[in-house]
Amino acid sequence: METELDAVSVQVEQLEENQGIRGAYNPATHKVLEFRDSPDRVEYAVRKATLERLEAENRALLGRVGDLERGGAGGGPSAQQLVPRESLVTAQAQIDKLKGEIHQKDTLLKRISQVRPPLVLVVVVVVVAPSSSPPH
Repeated sequence: METELDAVSVQVEQLEENQGIRGAYNPATHKVLEFRDSPDRVEYAVRKATLERLEAENRALLGRVGDLERGGAGGGPSAQQLVPRESLVTAQAQIDKLKGEIHQKDTLLKRISQVRPPLVLVVVVVVVAPSSSPPH
């Protein structure tokens, strides 16, 4: 009976390995599918582009600091460029993003105001004049 148990255990291990149940990935037998424009891929691309832009800006700023430390503010060509181009590109990208958000909010407010008529509040004030005769 123990020999049968050992034989079945070995067979189970072999089947698990063949089916990849233990987490083994075999590219010859398994194919991984994913969407071309999956949200994960899009987010990764945005983060990667942002990181590359920030790294370029950082290199330019470090180069500018190095120039200033060496006394490059005297009148060379780099003295004319106080802010690196990468910093300006980053700031412009941020400005464009914020302008887009403002445009979206304006469009949303315009649509809301077109759907719902403006709320009009009517206040009625009644003034009662005191009578001139004393109460009985």
